[in-house]
Amino acid sequence: MTKNIIEYDIPVQDEEQVEEHNKMCREMFGEQFTPLKSTEAHMDILFEKLEDAINKVGDEGGWYVGDGIKVKVEIEYDPENK
Repeated sequence: MTKNIIEYDIPVQDEEQVEEHNKMCREMFGEQFTPLKSTEAHMDILFEKLEDAINKVGDEGGWYVGDGIKVKVEIEYDPENK
């Protein structure tokens, strides 16, 4: 059985705040910084990883009609320590 495990943390980050932060860092450091991404951008990345993992498992399994691909998703909120 072929398995592919995906773990991905999605930070809660507002698009406007991310843009302000990245603009400030760009002014201070030029392009020598890692820009933040919004929550929505991280969700897009996760969906792409999920699609790639399903395709990889399907390719390795052979895509035989009647077979299946099991997907388990566990989602939990991780609050900041306050």
